[in-house]
Amino acid sequence: FTVFGDTGDVRIYDTAANTWRNGTSSPNLRSEGVGVTQDGLVYCLGGRRVGVSSLVEAYDSVNDTWMLLNSMPTARAGLAAAVKGSKIFTFGGNAVGAGPCTGPALNVAEVYDIPSGTWDPITPPPIPVTHALAETKGNRIYLIGGCRAPATDLDPATVLDAVQIYDTTNDTWAVGAPMPTPRASFALGTLGNTLYAMGGWNAATGNLSVVEAYDVDKNTWSGPLTPKTTASSENFAVAHDATLYIVGSGSFGLAAKVFEAFSRK
Repeated sequence: FTVFGDTGDVRIYDTAANTWRNGTSSPNLRSEGVGVTQDGLVYCLGGRRVGVSSLVEAYDSVNDTWMLLNSMPTARAGLAAAVKGSKIFTFGGNAVGAGPCTGPALNVAEVYDIPSGTWDPITPPPIPVTHALAETKGNRIYLIGGCRAPATDLDPATVLDAVQIYDTTNDTWAVGAPMPTPRASFALGTLGNTLYAMGGWNAATGNLSVVEAYDVDKNTWSGPLTPKTTASSENFAVAHDATLYIVGSGSFGLAAKVFEAFSRK
């Protein structure tokens, strides 16, 4: 059965044919986790099951199979993750798992070494975050937005504009120029040397359609750019052939069949 509407569903999109098909579902139903790819595998980490989860699985898209890996030391939902080389870096999250920014951010960061299957702690970000997004450029991981505490209409300041920059070589943090629109649970994707923050959620507005761009070389933001056609949150972006694909939409479980593509002019 499905817990809180959580699923293990796998949907595969063929960019050339513009078609969808089903893959083998994960045996572990969950939501509010995070996914990253490396060497042909999709790694799914954490999330909400009955309570928050430390589960780590890998999906092999060639063989359409799942494998269970060593769990994270810290169970959490709403975490951010990014890959550098053979390591998966994870940041923040919360221990509640009831929707965007519904629990205090955890002051935690852990790294997974893929070849050895082992976990180690790393220096956590200066500002603990949940429902932030992370992208890798060079030796740095950009941890953007999110929340630090439960966000309500009466306290929208808990939704962040922060850009926290992690140096994977030195295990140190720096601060980047703040994002113009504070938000959490947005889609973040990379084209060239630019990170694009698309959509998301904040307590004052709800779901957002705003799109803004961060130049990692200049440490500057531009925008707003052409907005998303649909205001959305709780989704992710994937880059392919100079296009960012943004799949899904939700806010506190209100899922929708939204699928959009963004290209630079």
